Amino acid sequence: MTATRIVFDASALLALVPGPGEDPDLLVRSMLHLHGLFEVVAPSLLASELGNVIHRNRDGGYGKGGREQERLLRYLLEDVRLEPMDAEGAARAFRLAAAHRLTAYDAAYLELAARDDRTPLVTEDKRLFRAAAKALGEHRAYDTRPLQRIEDPYFSRYYHADR
Repeated sequence: MTATRIVFDASALLALVPGPGEDPDLLVRSMLHLHGLFEVVAPSLLASELGNVIHRNRDGGYGKGGREQERLLRYLLEDVRLEPMDAEGAARAFRLAAAHRLTAYDAAYLELAARDDRTPLVTEDKRLFRAAAKALGEHRAYDTRPLQRIEDPYFSRYYHADR
């Protein structure tokens, strides 16, 4: 059985990181579960976006110090296939950004999901979610606050409406 291709943005991947008081093995179980169900893909800018968020929030629950943060970054990216964007992809992303009032960064995720007629996009970003629902169809847009469209009880129990 071939895994379903799915685009995750930085906010959706970071939603898998357990918060204070949550099970520290949550990330491991979530990533293993994701890996079995999906081929997680993202534009190559994901690495920089995640690195920036983890670095800037070093006191906000993403680890204490550089090594721990670097380990988290590597772990989050381990099973994500990062895809480059060529000039044509950048032009498509630019048009999507203009049409949906998105940043160029967010439009890169939408452009990647729009390359075919099946790939869904998972995000915690309201604007990107609305743009994906409009551009891809509601059945291909997933919002992690709470993750309403994934019916799997293992997967959805780790998402909280208050995020």
